[in-house]
Amino acid sequence: MNVVGIMSGTSLDGVDFVLCGFNAQKTIYKDQAHKKFPKVLKQNLESLAEGKLSFREGQKLHFELGKFYFTALKSILNTKKWCIDLIGLHGQTVYHFPPLGTTQIGEPSFLRKLGVPVVSDFRSKLLTYGTDGAPLAPIFHDEILKNNKSWGFLNLGGMSNLTTKSQSKPLFASDFGPANIFLDKAVKKLFNKEFDKDGQKSLKGLANLKILESYVKENRFFNLKHPKSCGREEFSEKEFLRLMKKMKNLDKYDILATFCEISLYPILKYLKKNPVKKLIVSGGGAKNKYFISRLKEELQINVCTSDSIGWPTESVEGAAFALLAYKKYIKKEVNLEYLGLKEPLSPLGRMD
Repeated sequence: MNVVGIMSGTSLDGVDFVLCGFNAQKTIYKDQAHKKFPKVLKQNLESLAEGKLSFREGQKLHFELGKFYFTALKSILNTKKWCIDLIGLHGQTVYHFPPLGTTQIGEPSFLRKLGVPVVSDFRSKLLTYGTDGAPLAPIFHDEILKNNKSWGFLNLGGMSNLTTKSQSKPLFASDFGPANIFLDKAVKKLFNKEFDKDGQKSLKGLANLKILESYVKENRFFNLKHPKSCGREEFSEKEFLRLMKKMKNLDKYDILATFCEISLYPILKYLKKNPVKKLIVSGGGAKNKYFISRLKEELQINVCTSDSIGWPTESVEGAAFALLAYKKYIKKEVNLEYLGLKEPLSPLGRMD
């Protein structure tokens, strides 16, 4: 069965369309495509996620985004000649604050016009069971690494999430805080670039450890117990500007290095206490040489990108929702013990 997973994350750098093949034995990467958001749509999505737009404006965006997903995928299908049987749509998270609620927008009915079932709304049910509803990619990490004995899977997107598993410890997964979201904002503000290509600018800087230590102590999220989840509710534009104000006297390269270390600090702290033999890194941050070099330096283990196991770094999150859609279609329960659920749950998502 060929399934397309559609994912647009917190960083709002665009939409990943990931084509996967599934059968009873295997999960196979086939192809992927990326579409950038039109400038105005991106700005409006960010404003909605920051709480700056009204409910009515949000409803308009819900339909506008759904139409964008449809137009983009239709174009990809025509260009790449993909044959698909099912679509897994994550949607764009504009509010995630468990246990109060979670909202992913992008009307799935537009995609249904392509003639195949569409599975969406993967997180809502999980909040009704008392979990944070995130992260969900660990289900996919565990699926593709089920024959490995001791591993970690680190996704560095807008936010970071880490999955670990070993013979002595069951599957663990949690969000860990901001990854690229603050770094990208700083690069835009200081250099008028969309992101720090390969981490070249960050590598020129020296992190300010005093600011790093004070920030992780005062920010409530870093002191919460795992498993936990985060988004723009915790790491907003307002929070970014507050941090920038603290760094106003720093060299601009040192500012970038400090943001990188804020991202890495909780991850390194956890992995030093709970070591694994191999760490696989995915997401946009996997291409940042500052991140990769510091992970290797501090952990002294095999650190590689997901490309090395046959999954391009930008494919993993989209593939996760292709897998969840497939499980919904074949009515297979999902094991979510890592989120605190003791019993398997009926398949996630709603099918149109």
